[in-house]
Amino acid sequence: MVAVGALSGEGATDRAVSVADAAAHGLGERWAGVPALLLEAPGPGSTSEDPEALLHELVHIWLRSRGAPEPAWATRVSKDEPGVIIATRESGVIEEALADFITASRSRSPVLYRASARPGTPARSVRGRGARCPEAFSGRPHADASVLSGALWDVVTRHGAEAHGILLTALAKVAPSHTHEVRALAKALTAELKRRAPKVARVWAKVVDERGLGRCQEPISLTLQRTFQSPLVQPVIPGKRGDTPMASLQRYEVQVSGSRTLSVGVRFDGQAPPNLRWDFVDARGRRVDASSSVLDAQTSSMASTRLAVPPRATRLLFRLSNPQSTPIAFDDIKVISVN
Repeated sequence: MVAVGALSGEGATDRAVSVADAAAHGLGERWAGVPALLLEAPGPGSTSEDPEALLHELVHIWLRSRGAPEPAWATRVSKDEPGVIIATRESGVIEEALADFITASRSRSPVLYRASARPGTPARSVRGRGARCPEAFSGRPHADASVLSGALWDVVTRHGAEAHGILLTALAKVAPSHTHEVRALAKALTAELKRRAPKVARVWAKVVDERGLGRCQEPISLTLQRTFQSPLVQPVIPGKRGDTPMASLQRYEVQVSGSRTLSVGVRFDGQAPPNLRWDFVDARGRRVDASSSVLDAQTSSMASTRLAVPPRATRLLFRLSNPQSTPIAFDDIKVISVN
């Protein structure tokens, strides 16, 4: 059962939303615990009269009903289990991509929401032409979703209309339990497609490589000369689990226009780990050499490095990695321009 209500409040940017509890959004106590769609009032160009907008929001509710956690628009880490990530902004990217692709598959068109398009919220294409990870991730889930939805649509384009049903069936199996990371979902979908439709699996594997889905990680912006600290809980680099690849913290993005040399420092909660790993890449995913060093690792709680900024670079991405099974907590990160 799903309740339907009207959006309220001035200045709202969303024109259609799904919520977990209708009663909490003014639909009455009788609807307590019942999911709801909140839409614009009926009228020309309204989301309440756009079947594609309705289906998009219903996909969000379907994912909740299948056990997928509520997506986060900022990274959330479990306070009870250090190192366990509950949800990241990537979960929002995945949900938006799935909602768009499932809607596009139903309508058999990659261009969606034309019935409710207006200036500021135009029709949206799921193709995501040219969108690749990691450089395409901007931290805006609705825009970043085209990386994944575009990959799924590429499979349909290359294999044919039969792929719609095959992909939807496979996604129904794996998506609800893999909304944490794009690369985890891509890997799970590969395994499911190999079992169901090997030919489609081969196309999907090629698309995953072309789109860089195995390298997707959301960026968190760092500002030069200012310290970054998590606004929620203490940042944690998750530990390696079983035979999974090395677990990494989300990528960090630094705007570096005008800088020739950067100094990056990470202050840890306690002793800095001697086997900390990090790497730096430019906007095209090319590695940037850095003389990494851990300062007096046995007694110091600080790790730092310096690196030269490549010519014409406007931003750099860096990633802290933890090869151990034990999570590593840290307090803050600071990036300083050294000219």
